[in-house]
Amino acid sequence: ATKLREEIMIQGKVEIHPSSVIRGPVLLGPGVRIEAGAKLTGPLSIGAGSVIEAGAQLAGCVLWENVKIGEGARCQGAILASNVEVQKRARVKVGAVLAHDVQLGVDSCVERNVKCGPGQILQPGQKACWDLLAEEDAP
Repeated sequence: ATKLREEIMIQGKVEIHPSSVIRGPVLLGPGVRIEAGAKLTGPLSIGAGSVIEAGAQLAGCVLWENVKIGEGARCQGAILASNVEVQKRARVKVGAVLAHDVQLGVDSCVERNVKCGPGQILQPGQKACWDLLAEEDAP
């Protein structure tokens, strides 16, 4: 890992738009792209190949590989597994856990402490206020 500046570590090649704001501690994996106006507040770990689109805001999250955070989306204090897509203006609140391949539509919202099982899809504008788990994933 390479130290970009104090408390910001990068692995491999990353793209960071100059208008983005990053406050560490932050770890960026190889191939990560941070677009214009994005705001990242640590502690934060963003896995390989992930994309943070323009104006998105992340704070205190762990993102695995190939996660896409859409334009103007917000994510705070959550864990997002591989291949999760959070579309424009969607919200992921503190304590949420999204398993691999979850898709959140435009303007959707995952409320505090909600768990979304593998492959779950929230339609545009839909709000998840309770756990979305397939029967085999339920406790």
